[in-house]
Amino acid sequence: REYIRQYDAYLEFMNMDLTEYVRSYEEREGTLQDDEREIEEKLREKQKVADEVPQFINLGMFNIKLDAINSSLIQKYDALIRMIMSIIAEKAASKSKLVVVKFATTFERLKMTPTNIEEVAELEELITEIPKETEDVRLMLDDMLLQFEVLDRFNFQLSDEQFGDKWEAYGWPRRIEDKVGEVEAQIVKDRNGQQDEMKREQVDFEQALDDIEQSVNGFHQHSSLDDIGTIGPEVRNVVQKLKDFAEQAKKFQSREILFGLEQTDYDRVARIAKTFEPYAQLWVSADDWLTWHKKWLSDPFESLDPEQMEKDVGETWRALFKAAKTFADLPECQACAEEVKRQIDEFKPVMPVLLALRNPGLRDRHWDKMSADLDFKIKPGENLNSLTDVYRLNLVEQEETLTKVRDA
Repeated sequence: REYIRQYDAYLEFMNMDLTEYVRSYEEREGTLQDDEREIEEKLREKQKVADEVPQFINLGMFNIKLDAINSSLIQKYDALIRMIMSIIAEKAASKSKLVVVKFATTFERLKMTPTNIEEVAELEELITEIPKETEDVRLMLDDMLLQFEVLDRFNFQLSDEQFGDKWEAYGWPRRIEDKVGEVEAQIVKDRNGQQDEMKREQVDFEQALDDIEQSVNGFHQHSSLDDIGTIGPEVRNVVQKLKDFAEQAKKFQSREILFGLEQTDYDRVARIAKTFEPYAQLWVSADDWLTWHKKWLSDPFESLDPEQMEKDVGETWRALFKAAKTFADLPECQACAEEVKRQIDEFKPVMPVLLALRNPGLRDRHWDKMSADLDFKIKPGENLNSLTDVYRLNLVEQEETLTKVRDA
């Protein structure tokens, strides 16, 4: 009985389900220090078995061998310790893979080949942000290495994959540092080359500005509405070029800041645009009006949008009014503006009629009522097919009658 009682202390462990124990242990999500203490405790218990439990016991005439029981206990402790260390290894391996992914993402961004100074500046900013950007992953790497150190201390055998992931993760900070050095050296070359390229572009830009300024200064020679077919597209082209010049000037100044250079004064772009503004107001407005008016007269009546037409007519008239005032010293240009204004003024009386006839709320009863009040039939799709029909039927003179029915 005496020799049996010495196993009482190990009875609970002997009956323990290791898989269930480890599952419960893992759910506690303890720290690495907790894992170390657990391993050390199990190692002490294992050693106690080896030290305190005899290999055999003498019972009078019999010697009973106990090594099978002892060996079973020790093997079970070894299995449990390996299972706990496997948990640590899995945590460390998971961290190592994440470390590799995060560093690799940063590395890929460093591989960007900049094509302009903006991208160079973006790359420089990335380099300055790397310490902060990788702070969390470096802390993760430190935690991972501590976990692997614990495993090394207890002589845990890593798998080939875990071993490879460990050292790949370990090497990433140095890879990033080497890549940063390589990129910084290339940035110096890129900056010099791109700065020289920008200076050449600025020379070309000044020449293009001279050309367009000469064109703008000669625009007073255009003074006939008969030439609107060629003047209109030319004016729109100049307007677009001036917008492009303004954007390019901003880009040059922005890049000069990035290069650490003094900003070039490009006020000339704004002055040229200011000089051209009345010409653009005159000829774009005239071109728009003549194009719209011709289209409106022939378009299907039911496609007309009087609210948009009224808006366009009002904005165009105001632009021409402003242009006419500006051209006080250029009577021929002023006359063109006044002529288009006159045409618009002649057109305006039809707008209330169009608003009445294109009201989306009109029904058959409204058209019947209009026809009765006018003593002749009007209806879209029959005798009202275009704006020209409005004039042909003298409907402008019937504004009061038509709007009254619409509002009824």
